Amino acid sequence: CQYFAYVEIIDEREAHIFGSTENGTSLWRAYNAIDQKWPNFQMSRIATPADIYPVFRQLFGRQPVSLKRA
Repeated sequence: CQYFAYVEIIDEREAHIFGSTENGTSLWRAYNAIDQKWPNFQMSRIATPADIYPVFRQLFGRQPVSLKRA
């Protein structure tokens, strides 16, 4: 099984604007449709250096496909 992830780097000042999954760039919105359909695809955003490790841990940590993040 292949796994795909998309990480969008946003400016800290934009974090409140793009805080919800519905908001984002056109690429984010396009991938959001894929994310809803395919369990082997995940998306996340990084706004600060402190976000990097938790996001990568979430994306690449061991978890069953059926328990995909909410």
